[in-house]
Amino acid sequence: MQSIPSLKGALADAWKRTLDEYWEARINSESTLQAVFFGHIRAVLPECAVFCEPTIQLRSLGTANPDILVVSGNMVIAAIELKFAPHHFPRFEDDLRKLRRYRKYPKPFELALDPLTGQFAATRAKFGANCLFVFAVIGRHDAVATDKDVLNTAARLERQFLPLVCKVPGARSP
Repeated sequence: MQSIPSLKGALADAWKRTLDEYWEARINSESTLQAVFFGHIRAVLPECAVFCEPTIQLRSLGTANPDILVVSGNMVIAAIELKFAPHHFPRFEDDLRKLRRYRKYPKPFELALDPLTGQFAATRAKFGANCLFVFAVIGRHDAVATDKDVLNTAARLERQFLPLVCKVPGARSP
């Protein structure tokens, strides 16, 4: 399993590649952002499984749908929440709350499917002790959700938090 600094570096690299596509006008929605980021994560972490919007049952917390989970073996090594609002002010409070909930959940849960049956596989996953919690956002340059200092303070996830931010300049006045 990767250390937190090397995992942060890999995810930052995947995010940079994703933003290259954004600046080439190839991302027009949060779904496209998720798909592009997914592809780049797979490229930089080929040994990991990457799941988009899995529905997971966290017994004491209820049903959850993280935007992206990165899994090594049976350990979730990164939980990622995304926001795409380049022309607007993205909200982040609910996403950070979700990430904190995942951090507090120690029990294994069903995640992967058995390809032969379509049912959940017997192997369960769990959030690793060193799981990285990521908030990735493309938003207006003056949005609070694009301020890394605000995000770091609000997340309350210390060294296990990675804000990935893209500040969109916005329309220029003529």
